[in-house]
Amino acid sequence: MKHKLNIFCMVLVAGLFINSCTPDFIEPNISSKTIQLISPGNGVHTGVATQTFWWSALSGAEQYDLQVVEGTFISPTELVLDTIVTTNKYTFTLFPGNYQWRVQGINNGYTTAFTTYSFTVDTNTNMTAQTVVLVAPPNNSWTNNLIATFKWDSIPGATSYMLQIINQTNLNIAIDTTVKKEPFTIALPADGKYTWQVRAQNNSSNSPYSSYTIGIDTTTPSTPMLLTPKDDSATASVRVTLTWSTSAGSLSPVMDSIYIYANSFMTALIKDTLTSLTSYSDSSSAGTYYWRVRAISAAGNKSAYSSLFNFTTP
Repeated sequence: MKHKLNIFCMVLVAGLFINSCTPDFIEPNISSKTIQLISPGNGVHTGVATQTFWWSALSGAEQYDLQVVEGTFISPTELVLDTIVTTNKYTFTLFPGNYQWRVQGINNGYTTAFTTYSFTVDTNTNMTAQTVVLVAPPNNSWTNNLIATFKWDSIPGATSYMLQIINQTNLNIAIDTTVKKEPFTIALPADGKYTWQVRAQNNSSNSPYSSYTIGIDTTTPSTPMLLTPKDDSATASVRVTLTWSTSAGSLSPVMDSIYIYANSFMTALIKDTLTSLTSYSDSSSAGTYYWRVRAISAAGNKSAYSSLFNFTTP
């Protein structure tokens, strides 16, 4: 009986050990699954330089490895693209030539095999069906520099590009210029939100405009004012809510950065966190803490630091 009890205990302990070592989440095994490529189709000939590589989303895949070569993967002339993406579409501009593209599904534990298609980009001087891929500044981005550098992918057959920058407030065209090639750097007239758009052109045709939005904000945000806990005060609990006030003073969205220290010299930083609120709650052990706040805009402008307050928890 004692022997059977010992065996039972050993099995129980082993079972507990195995369960304790089992991860909370097991990645699905996608190694036997196949990526279905959609476009460009296998064997396609096209005069469109800007291709949107598109494949069916695969359940269990967290990312995809997209590769494009000129020639073939067995005998490549040039590796044109090798990128990891989280969606099932990616747009890229190619010069005339013969290409292969392939995609592999990836998660933290497994990968699928690559699926490969071949296609050809033919020479085409007609810009009408072409699409200019804008690169920088990114869409819906903010900057605190009035001097901006605009970048886009070149289109084969284009002899120049029309760059327009439109003020979103009054829809006036602030800049309208012909550019021989990218990148192109120019000073914007003032703070504000702008649409920047580019089209490819030659003597016989123009592409449609491709457009992005950019915000210019050179204004320093207002300095936050600390409210509670009051300076040099004691709290009733180790759970403390810090509050402060802010005021307008920045065109771009603003977040506040809270700094909490263990000493008045601000050399022992305990917490540094960003919030879009005007309060922050946290728990701590008993002691005296020091804190301050400053505002940081999406354009990268930073306010002065607030006053330094301290509080003591029981």
